[in-house]
Amino acid sequence: MGYIQDNLMPNEKVLFTANVHPAVFLPSVFSFVVSVGFVVYALMTGGKGDMTSGLLAGFLLLTAIWFFLSSIFLGVQALIILLTTEFAVTNKRVIANL
Repeated sequence: MGYIQDNLMPNEKVLFTANVHPAVFLPSVFSFVVSVGFVVYALMTGGKGDMTSGLLAGFLLLTAIWFFLSSIFLGVQALIILLTTEFAVTNKRVIANL
């Protein structure tokens, strides 16, 4: 708890500390599930053998790649938020390091 301990005033005591809930990963998980859904649907559509279904399957795969890359970005963003955010309540103030 570096930031909070380093910024305490004289005679100030930490009463309560809190962390960010892991629910910050939900957008990343949702995006990943959507990308898997697009891949499955593309594989089901592309197996029909005609030109239209092949084009649709290609578009769906590109969309799946976009959702997968966005899930990676959102996951890294959530991990940074989870690891760098600190909250504390002291006897004099509330401290938040975002």
